[in-house]
Amino acid sequence: TLHPHHVNLDWMKCIPDAQSLSAVSIPGTDQSLKEGGVNPYRNFQVWKLSNQLFAGVRFFDMTVYIQFGTLYIENNGMINLEKFAHTVNELQIFLRDKKSETVLLRLTGNAKAISLAKKMLSEGTVIDLWKDKNIPKMGEARGKIVLIQSPDFNWGLPINAKVLTTKDKVAQMQANIKSASEHCQNEMMLTDTGAKGQYEKPRTVAEKLNKQLDDYLLSLLHLKKQPSCIGIIAMDFPGPKLIQQIIFLSCHSGTGSNEPDTDVSPPQHFSLSQCSVASVSYVAIVASFAPQNGSSEPTNGKLKFIYKLYSNKLKQIKLLTSFNTLYQLLHQLPNTDNKG
Repeated sequence: TLHPHHVNLDWMKCIPDAQSLSAVSIPGTDQSLKEGGVNPYRNFQVWKLSNQLFAGVRFFDMTVYIQFGTLYIENNGMINLEKFAHTVNELQIFLRDKKSETVLLRLTGNAKAISLAKKMLSEGTVIDLWKDKNIPKMGEARGKIVLIQSPDFNWGLPINAKVLTTKDKVAQMQANIKSASEHCQNEMMLTDTGAKGQYEKPRTVAEKLNKQLDDYLLSLLHLKKQPSCIGIIAMDFPGPKLIQQIIFLSCHSGTGSNEPDTDVSPPQHFSLSQCSVASVSYVAIVASFAPQNGSSEPTNGKLKFIYKLYSNKLKQIKLLTSFNTLYQLLHQLPNTDNKG
């Protein structure tokens, strides 16, 4: 179950309409519907599609197949198979309600399954669909399912997709994100951190790699010149902290960020005894920039804005007198990022 404080329903409000979709940093999932299975080699996610959408995931990777003439999406269900039409309808319902958002969909599968998927997308009730090869502006993409190309699927946006091999995953992940940050203004970039090896258990890989990914993304905020975007990052078992880290980068990082008039606001829950991972994620970023000279407020304009968001909450915590104190306490909290 997704905790209310981990919900990011309309975070894309912070993105200007004129910004290219490629320049938006987007959290995504690998093998998005393979959740809840008993086979550890086929279990990639902890949340169903609806919870992923609510958590802020906006890129989905799905494999389609045909069974008895009906198009399905691979999941871990033995009885409750997932129909392609049902999944597309679920995405459309979400987008009709949250018109500020866009959803990116990448399909794989054999030729017959892909052909049927194209037919259903063309002849069905999918009105809000972007299948052009030109990268849309955010204003053009809002409310739409944006198709992303794969080796099997040639509709939608071409994408520079990079996966991790079974060796040196952390170094590869960092190099891929750095490369994405250098090209994302003009090209769709995808860093896929999901397990790919035949004998890799996705959860085992994610338990190590997601922590390294989170640390690396946090380190980007310490750079003198922060990246304006890092492209799409598709993950296995992303926790709420990691998803919100990417959202934070998208809304506040680098030259591409704005002073938001946005609904992406800090979590209201702020009890140290029951502190949500989402709160920890946001405040740890700010805390890491805490002034070291004893001043009470950052001087950087962007940090001033973030500081103001949290100042009232900080005043409510009598034991905390500075960001430095908070930062020390945050490091004492257990890491629960991979528990969903």
